[in-house]
Amino acid sequence: MIVDVHREQATLLTVDDRKNGPLVLMEYHAEGCSGRTLVTTRPNLAVKDTFLRT
Repeated sequence: MIVDVHREQATLLTVDDRKNGPLVLMEYHAEGCSGRTLVTTRPNLAVKDTFLRT
């Protein structure tokens, strides 16, 4: 396993096969906060996560 991400209140999960490699996008919304996690595999593995409180 390379990465294991858990987010409560996930509202959208997108898996897309892009020209430069697979992409996984997860959006989540809960009371008072929202965010997005983006996982790319090429050219390097990258996990970007935004967590915004309102």
